[in-house]
Amino acid sequence: LYDIFIFGKSSFGKRLRSGDIIFIEPSQNIISVTGAVKRPGSYELTNKESLYKAISFSNGLTRYADLESIKYSSIGLDGVIYEDVEDISDLKNIQSQDEDKIYIKSINIRDVAINGAVKFPGTYPMKEGDGIRDIVKISGGYTKNAYPFGGLLINEATKLINQEAADKLNQSLLNNILALVSNNPENTNNIQSYIGLLNEIKSVPASGRVSAEFNIDKLEQNPDADILLQEGDQITIPEFLNQIYVFGEVQSAGTTPFIEGKDYNYFIESKGGYNSFADKENIYILHPNGETVRIEFSKNLFMNQRSNDDLIIYAGSIIFVPRKIDNEFIRRQSIQAYSSILSSLGVSLASISVLKD
Repeated sequence: LYDIFIFGKSSFGKRLRSGDIIFIEPSQNIISVTGAVKRPGSYELTNKESLYKAISFSNGLTRYADLESIKYSSIGLDGVIYEDVEDISDLKNIQSQDEDKIYIKSINIRDVAINGAVKFPGTYPMKEGDGIRDIVKISGGYTKNAYPFGGLLINEATKLINQEAADKLNQSLLNNILALVSNNPENTNNIQSYIGLLNEIKSVPASGRVSAEFNIDKLEQNPDADILLQEGDQITIPEFLNQIYVFGEVQSAGTTPFIEGKDYNYFIESKGGYNSFADKENIYILHPNGETVRIEFSKNLFMNQRSNDDLIIYAGSIIFVPRKIDNEFIRRQSIQAYSSILSSLGVSLASISVLKD
């Protein structure tokens, strides 16, 4: 009946007459085919048919079949035997046996978007194991004005993790504010500024940014530095903008021209300097590659133990001056929150820089 059901051959042989007997013989070899075939299932083969016949019955391979990952299992005297198949045509030389199983792995395809300063922006199907280097090449490479140092990789799983961490941070900060006020009523005068900080943190969407290298030459030299892409990843390559962004408690927040070799004080002064609410002892800098640095004047050290004089300001860096908080405990807890605010701000600015008229 497979000739009819699978191959569409309509020849039924001799016509039946009254008194004829139809005898159905027992099945011989039931072969299972799973994985990247168009119609996975169990199929009956005769003793003379090879395992390849089961592939034909299953309507052939899908376009996602991984031809380098095919194996079959067979039950012998020593138990179940698993064999790798180097070429699918080799199945033609393997005689079928009852309860044999064929496994064909599917290539895991994921859609990844790349936008901005590449020659052919768009969404591309990428196979398992592909990284940033692969999708940049597929999209035609960088344009003349591309700024790979400011490249963004947004990952949905990372965004969910960061959102959960932000929710816990917000709840912890709220609990500490309530405890601070209840233990010392004099702190009620500052509660509005504390609540303002809390609302500011809650209003910032979680960032799914993943720290990644976008310099193709470096990725060629060190493939281990490449990030493997996942379903739904979004890459943005901004164009080079000769600007520095200064935000927070300064006289005139906004952009200022980048001048190589100038330090953060120069750019803050170019926007009118600090205002009366500035926390001058904690300045945050977000570099275009997503690295966040906090300047601690009290220790004269960075988070990564570099001296202030070693800090390089890059084109596209963000300088953020937070509002001063009187309570030292809440001030320390806000450090993590400000890093999240900066990261989200950096994602927004990089996305804006790729928009065209």
